[in-house]
Amino acid sequence: ASGYAVQLGPRFVGAMDGMAWVKGDRHLFDESIDWGKKAIAIDPGNAAAYGIIGDAALQLGDYDQAYADYQKMTDLRPDVSSYSRGAYLLWVTGKRQDSFWLMEKAIRAGAPYAENTAWCRARLALMLFYDGAYLPAEQTLAPAVAAAPRNMPVLLAAGRIKIALHENAAAREFYQRALEVAPNGEALGAMGDVAAVDGAPAEVVSGDRVLLAVATARVTLRYTGKGIAKLAGMGPAEVETKYGVPPANYADFAVLRGDPSDGLPGVPGIGEKTAAALVARFGAIEDIVLAAERGSAGFPSGAAN
Repeated sequence: ASGYAVQLGPRFVGAMDGMAWVKGDRHLFDESIDWGKKAIAIDPGNAAAYGIIGDAALQLGDYDQAYADYQKMTDLRPDVSSYSRGAYLLWVTGKRQDSFWLMEKAIRAGAPYAENTAWCRARLALMLFYDGAYLPAEQTLAPAVAAAPRNMPVLLAAGRIKIALHENAAAREFYQRALEVAPNGEALGAMGDVAAVDGAPAEVVSGDRVLLAVATARVTLRYTGKGIAKLAGMGPAEVETKYGVPPANYADFAVLRGDPSDGLPGVPGIGEKTAAALVARFGAIEDIVLAAERGSAGFPSGAAN
């Protein structure tokens, strides 16, 4: 959308900010910086562009440049966004006490906006967590847990802290709540790790079939697609029996077959049985595509295209 907006109006600064953000999100940091500079050339008072350029510089390890850009952003727009960026940079560069002070200032600045404040509290809690200050981290995060109970960064931070405090049952609860918000690799992995430590299986309750990919001997998905009254326990054996593929290949299978509930259109000409057969024969989706490009046998008419 940002690229289209730039085509419509090459001097539309908001679109340039959007392109800079998209490039940074894709880890194309040099391109992100270029777009940010284009925006600033048109509007020198564009605080957002300075923040995005600083983010890219931080990821590239150019801390001096990040400092300069974050300072400029703060001068132009002293708020939760600029303060929190500067606080994290201070923490990364070893200025711990200054970073804590500035992140607390960001929290105060973002007070009217629950999600922004929650994000800052989660970040500050993790900064304390990585310093081994588990109880202060928990105390810092508590208001965010209460104010934003479905905020993913908050739930993940709470889970980490609870594990560090050896409160595994509470950690499981936070990770389960995170998975109810959206599929998340960290939450799933942590659920399995906690189960291994406890020596007890973990159950993930979700209506998202994508999570079948993480079913293991210790992690069972309780699938709610047919309603709470018909919870189906799906471990590795159940996944393979129902779909003809192991959990590790369920995502490949789903991409081929399609799943409207997960926004997957599927490949024309490939149904459930063919998808399972292709995965069984060739493996991951990348290998299936390579086999199709080489003209390997086994593809239904039109599907190889």
